Amino acid sequence: MKHFFSFLVPLFIFLIEYSVFCSNNDAQLKVVIPKTNASSDYMPIETRHDVIMVSAAETKHADSIDSVLSVHDEKKQVTMASNPSPAVKSGSNKMESMAENKNPEKEKDDAFYGYYENKALELLSFEGTVKATSPVPDPETNDYENCLYAIFVEVDSIFSDTPLSDNVSSEVVINVPIMKDKTILEKNRFVPGNKIRCLCAGYDEMPQAIQEIQVSDDIQLFEHQRYYAIRIQSIAEFQTTGKKNFAKREITVLPIQSLPKEEKASTLRKERIQKELARIDAELKEHGGSFKEWKKEYEVVSKKYNNLRKNNYEGWINDSFFAADNRETAYKTKEYIDSLLPYKKYLEENNIDLIVLRIPGKGDFAARVLASNDFRENPAWVEHYYECLKNDIEVVDPMRLMWEHRFDLPLFYFYNDPEERHPFEGALFYSAVAIADVLKRYEYEKEQKKISLLQVKQHVNKPRFFYPDGNENYPSSEYVHFDQVVFNEKPLVDLSQNSGSPFLFLGNCFFGRYTIKELTLPSYVAYQLQTIPDFIYREGVTTGLVRHLFSSEGLLTNRKAVILIGMPDIWNACSSFPRYLMNKNVKITLEETIPFDSERIKMQKLNLMPRFEALMAFSHFMDYSGYFNKRKEGGFWVEPKWCDVVSFLLSIPHLPGKSTCMLRLKWVKTGGGLPLINIYNADDNSIIEYGAQPGKGKNTFCDFFVPLTDSDETTIKIQLQFGTGTRNHVLDNIELWYY
Repeated sequence: MKHFFSFLVPLFIFLIEYSVFCSNNDAQLKVVIPKTNASSDYMPIETRHDVIMVSAAETKHADSIDSVLSVHDEKKQVTMASNPSPAVKSGSNKMESMAENKNPEKEKDDAFYGYYENKALELLSFEGTVKATSPVPDPETNDYENCLYAIFVEVDSIFSDTPLSDNVSSEVVINVPIMKDKTILEKNRFVPGNKIRCLCAGYDEMPQAIQEIQVSDDIQLFEHQRYYAIRIQSIAEFQTTGKKNFAKREITVLPIQSLPKEEKASTLRKERIQKELARIDAELKEHGGSFKEWKKEYEVVSKKYNNLRKNNYEGWINDSFFAADNRETAYKTKEYIDSLLPYKKYLEENNIDLIVLRIPGKGDFAARVLASNDFRENPAWVEHYYECLKNDIEVVDPMRLMWEHRFDLPLFYFYNDPEERHPFEGALFYSAVAIADVLKRYEYEKEQKKISLLQVKQHVNKPRFFYPDGNENYPSSEYVHFDQVVFNEKPLVDLSQNSGSPFLFLGNCFFGRYTIKELTLPSYVAYQLQTIPDFIYREGVTTGLVRHLFSSEGLLTNRKAVILIGMPDIWNACSSFPRYLMNKNVKITLEETIPFDSERIKMQKLNLMPRFEALMAFSHFMDYSGYFNKRKEGGFWVEPKWCDVVSFLLSIPHLPGKSTCMLRLKWVKTGGGLPLINIYNADDNSIIEYGAQPGKGKNTFCDFFVPLTDSDETTIKIQLQFGTGTRNHVLDNIELWYY
């Protein structure tokens, strides 16, 4: 301690310099520093520390802030209020930090990069190597102004001293701001191999406005810790002063606190599905007895609508406006059902129903109205819907209801903006009616104060917020108007993620929030049910949202139904289900990672057709000679042009008290679909696991559960079977998770 105060001045300077990271010179940083009269580390913390507010305008550039993060308050937290926060509170005092001529409300709505609503955040500072990145969005084609992207990092050293730092593992995923106001943040663009220094906070601890931003993420490493980059930069070399003791990667699978099963709701659910199946069976007979015949018959409607699209048709019909400017949705039925069934079954085990609410695409709805005089649904959709129902995946389709009310409202979609495909009042309102009619089968408490509608106008000077030309009842000089949901005399705008509602919605801009914040499908559901549901909103596609259900504690507590918004992009497949979730109340620990160039992995040929040879070559097509014993960095390159089956043997060591090993095969640089994977016991008789593995990204993993034998080791044979479309696979390593 005798040298402590000699470090005080530079320490304080570093802390001040950190605040220059804020892009607004009026931003504030709450800094916790030792008091100058503190004489001992053993003094009470409240007598050893001061809290001060520092303006970024008073600071200079900082090269490093990592060495100062060990100084923190009793909770070891730094509270940051960065650009563009309108004010910073310290105790009962408020320090105004808005620059002149700025609109505080506008600034607050722009929460994105460095704005944390004065939220207390535990921080983690470290250095590491980028192992993989998700794609960087194209600003010209991306639907949104802002975007994050995921990077996968191997941690080298930790510099902070917080509870968050004590529990970090050697590999983490960081959501990094990459696009702001349609401009790529080049300083945040990284490639594998880059060394970085990063200051971050837990992603789940960020304000809801941050978590709602679109994320480009094809990494989807579910059990990895996920952070949000507050500051991140590329560096030439690592420092050598950080600690390198990392927490073991563990997955704790906790049981969901479930409500008792509602027998009445369960019965009504089954009756609804059976009624819909019977209706489709009857319609199928009317259209030739097969979907193939039905599709031929539908070609008349399809061709007429495509001609309208080619001619860019748009116009008023009665007092409603329509445009033929989008294709009808395509469907991948088997892939979708296979990916969603595990989620449905898992929720069902916890007395929670999974319901998919279809939001018809703009072209799907326009084709019904413009290309036929009666309601003629696309048989491609009906077939997909039919197969989902047969597999007990409940889908709610509002299309017929929307068609019946097609002339009741002026705008069902943003037809007045040809490039805009998001739903507007008509599509959202009648979708809410359709799903609310289904949710009424459950028992729930209604709000004591009435939830009502109030007609308002949207005052935004953009083309889509004015009526189209051609209708004197809706002049093009008028802002569009809509029914706003009002609760407790205020607009029902910000819904919670976890208020305790029995209903949880998962969705994106097809909620309507992207277009007008006061006009959302969950709000209209609240009006229909007179109870306010929870919702998780994220810009972009919703295929990964179902995995989010398990990443935040308590999201599924006491739910009765999870409603997934089925917008046009969702009908291909959801992200793969983390299968270890099926093992309740266990802790799974990563004990060992075996590189694929390890001598422990025994390669072998077996059971090949005569014209093929099992060939395990190396990445970048190295020399094939001696490929069974040659080892190179980068893993084995499996090239199915020369082989259709390859296999290898692996001996799994036993650990005391562990009965199962989750074997994770990690792939990198994949192109096309992955091969079929068969896992056998050493006697070749018992198949342990079999199945095609989803994923075409640069980083994909496959999990298999291997029961351990009574001996010291369990030897298995892993067989890779290739087919059409499987190519360019680098097997990186195998992880052994025990429980």
